[in-house]
Amino acid sequence: MALELTPPRRLGMLSMPPSNGSLRVARCHDGKAVDFVHGSRGPAVHLMQQSDLRVDIPELDIQHLNQVVFVVDPDQTVCRAIQTLSGTMNLGYQGFASGQDFLGAYRPELTGCVVMELRIPGVSGLQIQDHLLSACSLMPVIFLTGYATVSMAVRAMQAGAVTVLEKPFREFEMWDAIQAAVQLNRHRLAVEARNRRDRHLLEQLTDKERNVLMLLSEGQSKKAIAGQLKICVRTVEVRRSQIMKKLGAANTADLVRFAMVAEEQEPAFHE
Repeated sequence: MALELTPPRRLGMLSMPPSNGSLRVARCHDGKAVDFVHGSRGPAVHLMQQSDLRVDIPELDIQHLNQVVFVVDPDQTVCRAIQTLSGTMNLGYQGFASGQDFLGAYRPELTGCVVMELRIPGVSGLQIQDHLLSACSLMPVIFLTGYATVSMAVRAMQAGAVTVLEKPFREFEMWDAIQAAVQLNRHRLAVEARNRRDRHLLEQLTDKERNVLMLLSEGQSKKAIAGQLKICVRTVEVRRSQIMKKLGAANTADLVRFAMVAEEQEPAFHE
């Protein structure tokens, strides 16, 4: 019979470190502050600020988003506990006993998060994380470990892990970690969807309009742009108006965002 778990009390992101032990603070991936607490059971790693993961999510069809918690751990007790917890959050679940099994089933379109043992035999958790990064996966990673060095934890966090939790983990710790991870996954998906939309809109611009866009994003005046492109100021105004209309931009900040996407897409055009 499946064990029923009640939703735990939210205590912040993630748990408060124990009062004893030395504390060292480092700035890691995406600006998250991480503390390393050396207690009797070895180093524990905690995220210090939940606000780092509170993001302004662009419009996304979250209602039909099928997020799954993928667990990679040979310990079936751990898998069953996370499976039950995932169910209380209305998230899907899929477990794998090895890294090879997970990588064999991985597909780029999967959504949700990955919870895995840091020192799993065979393909290690860090190797799986490297594979996900290489594949440009948008799924955040949560690491579990019974014994890990600070250097391993730092490497995991610098590569973008949400957190590293010690085994046996506390229920509210895992609850908060999964909630933060799936929220981050939704944000990444929304940003990627917005970037795809922006790239499509940029394709509507002519080469001359792209040139004006890039110069406007640099904060140059209409007169300076006209002089650089050897056109009249009125032409710059007309092209700016066309750019704003085609892109649906409301202000200069929107133009800067589009210019950043354009720079990633291809080098700036020159007349």
